[in-house]
Amino acid sequence: MSGKAAKAAAGSGKTSHKAGAEPLKTGAAHVEATLVELRPSGLAPMPYFHAVRQQDITLVQD
Repeated sequence: MSGKAAKAAAGSGKTSHKAGAEPLKTGAAHVEATLVELRPSGLAPMPYFHAVRQQDITLVQD
């Protein structure tokens, strides 16, 4: 996640309404992104993993 994306995420002021979700707080955070493609395979599509990336970031508020 770029610095601008981290700022946008932390400074959006929006909170998630998902069960168990907490509002974002400024400070250190660890993020992970996974790029997955679902490929046809018989009756059910199977996941094909293209990339996984982990990174430590700092969330800031504008």
